[in-house]
Amino acid sequence: MEAYGVPEGRTRPRRGEMELAKLMPVVFVLLIILTLYSIFVLLHCVPLLQLDLDTRKRNDNDFYRGVSQLFVFHVLTVLLFICYARAIISSPGKIPDDKEWQYPAADSRYADQLGASLETTETKRSGERRHCKWCGKFKPDRCHHCRVCRTCVLKMDHHCPWIYNCVGFGNHKYFFLLLLYSTLACHFISWAMFESVKKYVIDEEAVFHKMFFLLFGETLAAFMGVLLTAFFGFHIWLVSRGMTTIEFCEKSTKRGAYGGRASSYDRGCLNNFLDVVGPDPIFWLLPFGRKTGNGLAFVSESTRLIIDIEGTRAARADRRRSRRSVGRVPRRPRKGIPGMESVSESYAEQEEAAAAAAHPPSGGYGAAMGAGLGMGGMGGGGDQWDEPELTAPPTGMGVSLAGHPQSKFPMPHEREGLYQDMGMPYPSPYPSRPPPATGPPTHPDVPWLGTPPPVRPGAPMPPPRSPYDDGSEAANGGGGSGPSAAAGRASRLGRGA
Repeated sequence: MEAYGVPEGRTRPRRGEMELAKLMPVVFVLLIILTLYSIFVLLHCVPLLQLDLDTRKRNDNDFYRGVSQLFVFHVLTVLLFICYARAIISSPGKIPDDKEWQYPAADSRYADQLGASLETTETKRSGERRHCKWCGKFKPDRCHHCRVCRTCVLKMDHHCPWIYNCVGFGNHKYFFLLLLYSTLACHFISWAMFESVKKYVIDEEAVFHKMFFLLFGETLAAFMGVLLTAFFGFHIWLVSRGMTTIEFCEKSTKRGAYGGRASSYDRGCLNNFLDVVGPDPIFWLLPFGRKTGNGLAFVSESTRLIIDIEGTRAARADRRRSRRSVGRVPRRPRKGIPGMESVSESYAEQEEAAAAAAHPPSGGYGAAMGAGLGMGGMGGGGDQWDEPELTAPPTGMGVSLAGHPQSKFPMPHEREGLYQDMGMPYPSPYPSRPPPATGPPTHPDVPWLGTPPPVRPGAPMPPPRSPYDDGSEAANGGGGSGPSAAAGRASRLGRGA
């Protein structure tokens, strides 16, 4: 026997013995119901009816109270017994025996092809369709195999030993109503019988066994009422979320993608309750009526699984845009942007005041040319000629803006506007590309500079230099005298050094 996993001297329990052991919780529940029923009816309601007294000597208030409590209690008890019986007897639902649900255990290479027509969304981690190796069938969504019942259960909630059955698609309504009527019955017993318990406890001549059973029934009903209230409240929350107990446990441990404890089959609170109690309002609180759906497919246009697809995509796009915008520095307002004219004007006024205070205009084109940008910012300012009478820049040559109000720190995108304000043509930013020729070039060394400005009589002609050669002492801001030195100092001031 040890070879089969059973210790020596012991035998395996028989199937009949195992089934009998499974019936013990049901017997225990029936004993509790019978005990509370007997205590409430025999020790509380019957004394209120005063059957041992003459009709004229009875207390009418106690009599009518006893009759009304008996009626309400028996209605709850009958509904409770019907729900309990149907929860035990009704099948929770099983996978159909159709060919499309059969899993080919002999050759699993064509399993995905055979199950391709099934409307399922849940898959294994490997991406394959879920199937049961014990039942040999494909599993629909929300279907699980119960090892106690030895079968696959549709929309399995949990296996309940108190009803000797699984709670699934076929009997979920009966189990839900069973919790409802059990909670109401326990609360009704504990509150209605409290006055009788108080009366027997205070009365010194009361019989001991009656007082004991009344106190025992009151305690048992109150204790069961608290437990059932908590359990029933938990199932109300599950039904409102469109979730089963198994899905709740899986979400709590794995933290799924739908908000931790939100079900992907949630269709809204009302629709979720209709999926359990049925679509007919007349039978919502009765253990009868038709069901919603077939227990095989649960994905529709109103489920969270479909609704959240677009919302998730939009949220991801927003997160990407927010990540890209983090750390960006706002740029200086550009000229010509709609709505930014006032900002640009105030900014220009501030620069104009600062430039006027730091660098007053010298009045002359020579100083302007000395402090200029040169060939679009690449040439040396000290190589220009000091000619105060010249009023136009050389053709294709960079122009200094030291005398302009906004010339302290001219930005690249502002140069064109400043040139336009001064009525000058904007030079080409590419020195290697000559501008349109207006005449034959006259400068032999630097042909693209065009015609040089006239030289003042008596002034020496500076030697021609390349616009890229900025190594002269005057251009580099060194000492010296003469026009080149003055132009170098003007260039240093114009560049904001």
